[in-house]
Amino acid sequence: MDHKPMRGIEPLEPPTPDLAQSYLDEIDVVERRRDERIDRRAAGWQLAFNGLGVAVVLTAYLLVVRGSDGAMALQPMLFLLILWGQIGVGVAERSGVRWRTSGKRPWQVIVVILLAIVAVCSFMVLLIDSAERPLWAFFVPGAIVAIGFGGPAAVQFLRSRGRVAVIELPYEPMPRASRLATAGLGLLLGLAVLAVGYGSTLFASVGSTILMFAMVAWILASRTDAGPQALGRFWRWPQILAYLLGVAVVIGLSLLEVYTDVVQSWMIGACAVLVVLLLAGAAFLPDAGARRAADGRDG
Repeated sequence: MDHKPMRGIEPLEPPTPDLAQSYLDEIDVVERRRDERIDRRAAGWQLAFNGLGVAVVLTAYLLVVRGSDGAMALQPMLFLLILWGQIGVGVAERSGVRWRTSGKRPWQVIVVILLAIVAVCSFMVLLIDSAERPLWAFFVPGAIVAIGFGGPAAVQFLRSRGRVAVIELPYEPMPRASRLATAGLGLLLGLAVLAVGYGSTLFASVGSTILMFAMVAWILASRTDAGPQALGRFWRWPQILAYLLGVAVVIGLSLLEVYTDVVQSWMIGACAVLVVLLLAGAAFLPDAGARRAADGRDG
């Protein structure tokens, strides 16, 4: 083993074969300690949940495309799809998940890439001539996405068997910037509700454009406490539940608007107000976790 000396410093002595072998023997110990810092069962549930969410939003997007009058609802649905992925990254990182794979398992990368190619190709085929495709075909890309996430999730579950993760992550209270961003997300989801509800008006066109510009600006702020990934790290169940309900309202209203005639103006306004209030209320809930942490320190 050759060492490249630094300028002005003598080269290091190469390690003996026994010492080099002892270094290699420690690799398994280091990997075991690393695995103890990752809750793989939680990571598996998060992968499965994120995959299901992306599959549902993607399928809803394609079903809206299939509808004859759903053109203006497409940009809000695309906003939901991108947003779900960004928040999911933050939720996974909270449990110590690393978004890369080791060199010992290159097959995982190959399988994921192949599934992604198949999903994109099927997605494009459906977009090109959606009117001539059978209904079941619009569920195929979402099913492929679910399988693509479900496979790694199953691997995480298998690797968690017989292992006890030692997770000692300190509790992080939600920063003010994240609270304001959560309330702002409520406004954006409310705007998405109005855009899909008034799909054939100028307001819907302007609202959809604002959503996409807001998404681009928000992604640029990903490294701050106001970014979408930060929301995934700091959110707890009240915020997650409010977000899921808001997404469900947007998706449900989009499908109703495209395939039925039951949507009325007052329903659109009520849904928009509901989504805004859900996220705004969840954003400024008292931090119960911080109080428990403080009580534990006092005790």
